[in-house]
Amino acid sequence: MGSHHGAAEVCADYLIRLTTAKGTQAQRHAPPHYSWANPAYDIAHASLVDCNADLLAALRGDASGETRGEDNLKTIELVFAAYASAKSGKVIHF
Repeated sequence: MGSHHGAAEVCADYLIRLTTAKGTQAQRHAPPHYSWANPAYDIAHASLVDCNADLLAALRGDASGETRGEDNLKTIELVFAAYASAKSGKVIHF
């Protein structure tokens, strides 16, 4: 086993706990709340708002989109390879 320099723990209620040789620190990283959104879905809305803003900037030509079709195709390839690996019990090489 390699040496460990610490640990990160993702806890309920958006709490992240970092432990190193210096001790443990905990900090809550709650997503933003939008007045139009149901608070039960804040985490989903937080990611969607940023993603949509990024895609809009790309469509306007103001930036290149962080998410592109090529990336999505690679993700789908990985998903199908994981299914094939699970079914065959073999490692899939790319």
